[in-house]
Amino acid sequence: MDDRAQERKFRHRRAVLRHAEEVLGNVAATCRYCGISRTGIAARVLALTAIIWHHQTRRHS
Repeated sequence: MDDRAQERKFRHRRAVLRHAEEVLGNVAATCRYCGISRTGIAARVLALTAIIWHHQTRRHS
């Protein structure tokens, strides 16, 4: 996967999480809105956390 595709995927995941946090505060409603399962949003949270951690550690190296 090239950098543009990764960046697009990262932005989408971040937008889904932002929607859950800021707009609704309700994970189930966000999942219905985005058409993903609650398990899917948990996977996105884990993936986003890993990506952020990777970027932070790479920046400080």
